[in-house]
Amino acid sequence: MKMYVLRHGESEANKNDEHAGWGPVPLTELGRSQAAAAGRLLDGIAFDKVYVSDIVRTRQTAQEALPGYEFKLDGRIREFNSGSLVGRKVAECEASLGEPYLRARREKDYTAYGGENAEMVQRRVDSFMKDMELEEAAGTECIAVVSHEGAILSMLYYVFQCRLPEKSVLIGNCSVTKLECVHGEWRLCI
Repeated sequence: MKMYVLRHGESEANKNDEHAGWGPVPLTELGRSQAAAAGRLLDGIAFDKVYVSDIVRTRQTAQEALPGYEFKLDGRIREFNSGSLVGRKVAECEASLGEPYLRARREKDYTAYGGENAEMVQRRVDSFMKDMELEEAAGTECIAVVSHEGAILSMLYYVFQCRLPEKSVLIGNCSVTKLECVHGEWRLCI
């Protein structure tokens, strides 16, 4: 089974360097254009199913990139919940919250702000990936997934069974990561 994983287009939070988390942050006009361009890249691929994070920016990306498909909304492939940081500018948080905030960002642990840590995100993404293995076992051949950088990095962790070094993989807005599952074994396709 082939799985094409698309990150959402540029959001207002990306543009303004703000925490988006689970907030209702829409795409920018550039984000909509990026999604349309990604759709042209994926044109001609017949998807059996399309899974989309239930957050606004991923739903908007899916509507632009994959029109005509029915979407299965799935909260397991959401971005990190950044709790009370949603809507706050990163620079302002650095200045006002200092080292505890910087450590939270480095360690991907927003629990002090009412959010999630990396382990919590990994558990929900692992659950999603196990369901994708069931899809493959049932004969599903091609799936599209529209998600977020943090969830996509967690998918790669699931595939490689190790954390990738910080900043070693760029998951840009509307980038497509192609994975393949054969008999329950995952690999990255280049």
